[in-house]
Amino acid sequence: MKPEIRYGLIYGGISVLWTLVMYVTELNRSDYDWVVNLISLVVPIVCMIMAVNEIKAAQSGYITFNQSFKKTLKLILIGGTIAAVFAVIYMNWIDPGFLEFTKNKQVIKMQEMGLSDDVIEKQLAQSEKFYQPQWMFLFSIVGILFFGSIFALIVSAIMKKPNPEEIV
Repeated sequence: MKPEIRYGLIYGGISVLWTLVMYVTELNRSDYDWVVNLISLVVPIVCMIMAVNEIKAAQSGYITFNQSFKKTLKLILIGGTIAAVFAVIYMNWIDPGFLEFTKNKQVIKMQEMGLSDDVIEKQLAQSEKFYQPQWMFLFSIVGILFFGSIFALIVSAIMKKPNPEEIV
């Protein structure tokens, strides 16, 4: 199996497991959920680095920026799709109360900002349609691809090592 596919599956699998661990331990509902989310950003980066290292090893220690970027983006697409599908399953069937928890958290933040109840109600009404499974999946994929692309660019820029014999 190609490294980018294997590590994409690993990234997706770890994302699913991490979501379940957060659910069981209720870390996703703590005041430190930002730390948990930050930790979850490490997984795709580590998978990218491992995949690029494996590809470099198979190519005598060389990889171009273009090759690295394409491979890491493929990895993100595979793992991210798994994570996005599971996020929809999670929010609809495993922990449907999580969406309500998230909405309540938003209300509290808006109240802390000093917004009136009318404004808060309008904002919630507008955002309600985006809590549908197809929208959750779409926004998950877009977010994963956006941030994954940034990570892929950084990893590829750092890890590139073009073969000097192929440079003309």
